[in-house]
Amino acid sequence: MNADSIDTTLVDTILATFSQVFSSLFMIETNRGKMSFKTDDFDGYEVAVVTGVIGENHEGVIAYRLTESTARDLVNAMDMEDEMSSYGEMFFDVIGEWMNILAGNISTALNSQGTKLYISPPSIIHGSDYTLQLIQMAPLMVEMRTPAGKIGVHFAIKKIFHKDLEIHS
Repeated sequence: MNADSIDTTLVDTILATFSQVFSSLFMIETNRGKMSFKTDDFDGYEVAVVTGVIGENHEGVIAYRLTESTARDLVNAMDMEDEMSSYGEMFFDVIGEWMNILAGNISTALNSQGTKLYISPPSIIHGSDYTLQLIQMAPLMVEMRTPAGKIGVHFAIKKIFHKDLEIHS
């Protein structure tokens, strides 16, 4: 992926939807930070949420990376800290549910613009020593800043053409 191959409408819609969802779920404002084709800016972040993307003209992956501390602060913003006293299964179920809501909103926003896209349920990676290797391209990384901390949104989505693929909403 390079600057010439970026579908800016797709990226802008996804990031705008990210901001809208985080505003409604957490009552916090998000702002775009730096953008780059480097992935190591978020090395050491203990949580990654990965979703697959397939559509009439796109395929790939969107990944979100954040620290445990950022995740904890977002849980606290939802007034769930009593239920989430540790980084157990329920804690990560809540993160998965945020991302399900985000994926649904992204799909709806893109479909309303005529971009048919399916986003898979999220997979969550947790730990201090993992490498996130996305499909064979350098992903675009956009830093999203929140009061809870930074979230790296990694786009490894390429344009394709499937003449026989039908996506039903």
